[in-house]
Amino acid sequence: MVLKIPKTSVQNIASEFFPAVNLADSLVNFSTKNIALLLPFKAKSIDFDSLKLSKGTA
Repeated sequence: MVLKIPKTSVQNIASEFFPAVNLADSLVNFSTKNIALLLPFKAKSIDFDSLKLSKGTA
């Protein structure tokens, strides 16, 4: 289900009930992070139509 709300209504609701918060003020852990990136082998052979089927938007 998709709810469609006019942009003016959303802006009024957001400004009235939720004050602006600076998320940079709440950062506490500045240590170095390790991340990993997994890439598929033979990426050219992926059938992209199968992705639509798996998402249920076929």
